[in-house]
Amino acid sequence: MQIRFPASPQWSWTKSVFTVLAAWLGASLMLDFVVMPSLYWTGMMNSSDFAGAGYVLFGLTNHFEVLAAALVLTGLLILISNGVVTQRDRLATAIQGLTLLSIALFYTYCLTPAMSALALSLDGSSVIEVTRAMNILQGEYWALELIKFTILALLISRFSLLLFPLTKPQQTNSYR
Repeated sequence: MQIRFPASPQWSWTKSVFTVLAAWLGASLMLDFVVMPSLYWTGMMNSSDFAGAGYVLFGLTNHFEVLAAALVLTGLLILISNGVVTQRDRLATAIQGLTLLSIALFYTYCLTPAMSALALSLDGSSVIEVTRAMNILQGEYWALELIKFTILALLISRFSLLLFPLTKPQQTNSYR
């Protein structure tokens, strides 16, 4: 039994998924390569409040990512169901959507709380020592970010070809 979702001329799941993927990739790149380095260079690590500020910043970002991943997975499953995604790409597309959701959930409920707990200074001192455990969590974060960026780029390229085909429509000769 296959469920067909109605298509609307004003609204397209392909465009919606593409838009969310592009916004998610842009926001992640901005956070990882602009915001966080700026906070680091301005002395955030020397502040006693950096663990709380990081938890709030990443908490909000993680919840955005969970919402984006849920929207993307829903859209991907609808596009697979409607036959927009080719037979050859269906399994890979579904796995990629589930992986994005899993990464976002892992960030939200495991990684961010663990990193914040390690960075929290309970004695009120402003000196926070970067421990081996924190370095391991940072490595996990960057490995997952690399996987996330790769999947986002693959899905964006797949849907950009659907939205913006490389071949141009045949033009008729108007010089008759």
